[in-house]
Amino acid sequence: MRLVLGCVFFCLLMFSYSCQKNYAFSQSQLIPEGVWTYQNILKYEFDIPDTESLYDLYLEIDYLTSFPYQNVYVNIFTGQNPMEMKETQLSLDLSNKLGIWKGDCTEERCTYLMPLQKSIFFQKTGKQLLWIEQYSRDEQLRGIQSVKVVGDKIGVRNANTNSEK
Repeated sequence: MRLVLGCVFFCLLMFSYSCQKNYAFSQSQLIPEGVWTYQNILKYEFDIPDTESLYDLYLEIDYLTSFPYQNVYVNIFTGQNPMEMKETQLSLDLSNKLGIWKGDCTEERCTYLMPLQKSIFFQKTGKQLLWIEQYSRDEQLRGIQSVKVVGDKIGVRNANTNSEK
């Protein structure tokens, strides 16, 4: 009986391991005590080895179902040099218009992997920076537990593509 249980456990372990996605890069930042302040800029750094690969970028947001808003307003800064970063303002919707939370949710908490940008490539190799600053109504935004930046390598771009980052 022990041998059968051991085999079942081993098979389940291998199955769960094989189902995990192998991303090109993935970095998570915990929000201290679940309170994201204006001063707490989340900073991510990852290395890009070539300019031919295409990536899908995602944000994985872990938040409480007691979060008081439908969305989070953020400024996203990207680039290789902190002095020359490009700024983009976004509204990250955590629920739909009916108030139903997005993502994989339990009674108290949700994890939502949201697309940030699809089929992009980087124009330069090396260190890339991505910073996220919350600029919602509240200086102390309660209920966001962590934010993860995920890059999924999806292929190689066509040499004739004129897409830009």
